[in-house]
Amino acid sequence: MAEPRVAFASLFQSLERILAPVRDASVDARLRELGIDFGHLQPAYPVETWYAGIELALSRFDPSWTNEQRQNHFGVRLVQTYGDTLVGKAMYTMMRLIGPERSIVRATRSFRTAVNFLDTSYVMHGPRDFELTMNEVVLPHRYPGFFEAALTVAGAKNVRCELTRLTATHASFRSRWD
Repeated sequence: MAEPRVAFASLFQSLERILAPVRDASVDARLRELGIDFGHLQPAYPVETWYAGIELALSRFDPSWTNEQRQNHFGVRLVQTYGDTLVGKAMYTMMRLIGPERSIVRATRSFRTAVNFLDTSYVMHGPRDFELTMNEVVLPHRYPGFFEAALTVAGAKNVRCELTRLTATHASFRSRWD
């Protein structure tokens, strides 16, 4: 039997920070429905709870934005807030030490600090030009902003990332930087 797919508490610590500016009674009610209590986080949650938390955050972002813009913004905010968690601080220190290229090579290990199921592979197209493929297709437009912010944390300059392929089981993203 396959291990259940879970998202770890560090992601929910980030979600709390992302939602902080927009929290109100309706957000708190929805969090309770989802079984999320930021004061008493569980070590892990079913990945569906994480996706529902993302959807909640997306619903609170600027209503004039497209869904793709909301997802992209979530990806950027996730990187910003994950760095405030204990796990994120350690990971970002390592990323700064090893740089953007080696951070991409280690992407599966890094993602596994947040979820137990994400796998990645990469192709190097040239210096500072990588395409990363992952077995994650739920809300894929959060990843360009995520990768741009994460590679910047690792020391890359002027990062540009785009979704290059989306199938029923995988998504690919090409990142380039100066």
